[in-house]
Amino acid sequence: MGRNHTVVLTENGSVLTFGANVGGQLGTGNAKPQQGLVHVKKLEQAVIEAVGATGKITACYLPYIYMIIFSLVLRYQFFDLHTK
Repeated sequence: MGRNHTVVLTENGSVLTFGANVGGQLGTGNAKPQQGLVHVKKLEQAVIEAVGATGKITACYLPYIYMIIFSLVLRYQFFDLHTK
């Protein structure tokens, strides 16, 4: 859980986010805050093992590849997907 946002990894591997989005940390492609859970569509084909949130950043760990970081400043750095 970040200061003003939350990221959830479901049992089936989906990534959901909600809360403040000033830094683009929800992974929605914009800076609009979300009151309810939002599915991060860019990660639909990814195999995510862990998620974390801090400040204005959300991180998702993909096995054997990279960590994906959502932030308006970083613009989805290290974005490379394994297919499920």
